[in-house]
Amino acid sequence: MRRPVSAPVYLQVLAWVLLFPLLYFGVRGVFSFDRGQYVNNAGVDLANVAVSSSDTVLYRVERFGVYGTILVVMGFSLFGTMQVAKRNLAILALPALAIVSTLWSQDRIKTLSLGILVSCLTAFSIYLGHRFKGRSLIDLMNMVGGAATLSSYFLIAFDPGVAIRNVDGSRAWQGLFAHKNYLGSTMVLFLTAAFYTESRTALTRFLKASYMVAMVVLVGMSQSRTAWIELFLLACYILFERIYTRAGKMERVVVWGSVVVTVVAVTIIVVNFGGDIAVALGKTSDMTGRTGIFEVIWPELWKRPLIGFGYQAFWLGLKGESANIQLTPGHATVANAENGLLQMWLELGAIGTAAMVFLLLRAFRNARICLTRKPSKFIRWNCAIVFLSLIGSVSGAKFMYPDSLEWVLFVLVYVNLAEEIQRLRVQVPERARLLAWAS
Repeated sequence: MRRPVSAPVYLQVLAWVLLFPLLYFGVRGVFSFDRGQYVNNAGVDLANVAVSSSDTVLYRVERFGVYGTILVVMGFSLFGTMQVAKRNLAILALPALAIVSTLWSQDRIKTLSLGILVSCLTAFSIYLGHRFKGRSLIDLMNMVGGAATLSSYFLIAFDPGVAIRNVDGSRAWQGLFAHKNYLGSTMVLFLTAAFYTESRTALTRFLKASYMVAMVVLVGMSQSRTAWIELFLLACYILFERIYTRAGKMERVVVWGSVVVTVVAVTIIVVNFGGDIAVALGKTSDMTGRTGIFEVIWPELWKRPLIGFGYQAFWLGLKGESANIQLTPGHATVANAENGLLQMWLELGAIGTAAMVFLLLRAFRNARICLTRKPSKFIRWNCAIVFLSLIGSVSGAKFMYPDSLEWVLFVLVYVNLAEEIQRLRVQVPERARLLAWAS
């Protein structure tokens, strides 16, 4: 009996219902045209702004509407989502720790409210992986990416006051996003989904190529050096993947050896010539103050080394421990550790950081195994997202950030790859049993 063929994603009502929530997470909860007082404002941390008394009614309606929508849709697949969650309890540890950190947080109301929201976001990510399978999930990401791309170009053309950065005279594109770095990095994520999309006709290949070019242009015009580097490294990863998936067992050892040598060599070059590289990329020799940020943050890490200062409760302006940094000459606008793991350490201490490292390493291990088993394009897309998440551990990305698509995708691919590993484990003994029976 043939299995029924599901309708294309763009014909499914559920996909259109989820379009706005996913777009909302894609822009990290702040559209460039919404709450314009924060757009083009240097040094603003959107997570801090998101719960301040200056929130507009529209923003509150958006947030309640988005989380209300995802809670309702999850209710229709609650049992299935819970079953998947039970098989992947490790991914729930960080959101749970975020809520528990309310007990020692510098801002308990903020920590509790955002901890609850990020827990909902984590559950929603598990739901997405349960509800949308394989190609359908990639197509859903393409729907969201297409909407973000078209909206960005529309705003750049017709409302440049919010879509083009003017605070520093750079004229960098921001599009639908509140910051140029968000535009650049998010487009790299959407570009990854587009690359692994199946295109079987000349028309779909043309549309795919046009879509990808449009996103590459947005990454370039964002002038986000971080996004440029991510795009370059993604291209390197795709080349590695092509070689690795076709290599034999011994050849893969050589491939990994080459990767290790390359990483070590690049690290040595960056350490010794990082300033020159930054200048070549159009930044200052200290990467626009990033080196100084690490120096002033370092002492703060050891004040609460195990438990941190509470989820999303370190950067509070002149309140709490962040005042020590912002009162340091030259760091008045600092509101970000500029490193995913350091940010986690400030908020949830060494315990939270160790949990995040465990999740990253486990996702990496599962991705490595899956790449050796003739992976589908869907599995390869998951592995590519894991790679971008690993980059985030040393870049300016933030893990488990409220209202963020990055966290949705990481949880999604972590669970997908864990489920794929379980499927492979069941499949191998079954094949052995059939071969034994046949002989």
